[in-house]
Amino acid sequence: MQHQGLSTPGLQALLILKVDKMKYVVSGLIKRDNTKFSREVDAKSEKHAKDVVLAFFGSKHKLKRSWIEFSAVKAAKG
Repeated sequence: MQHQGLSTPGLQALLILKVDKMKYVVSGLIKRDNTKFSREVDAKSEKHAKDVVLAFFGSKHKLKRSWIEFSAVKAAKG
């Protein structure tokens, strides 16, 4: 049996599929020092927008995910 690789129509369609990103405004509170934040990010969904913000604060400010509380995630206007 020979492996078909990328010649399978389903895999080709999956590679062509492109998910457009939207701009989201994510706001919340950093529990460690009670600092409010609001960030605009490009993301595929609201959940992805939260993950982008968590990754940012974790990598840039060394904050743990449990220290970040979200209050709103909204699609940006414009």
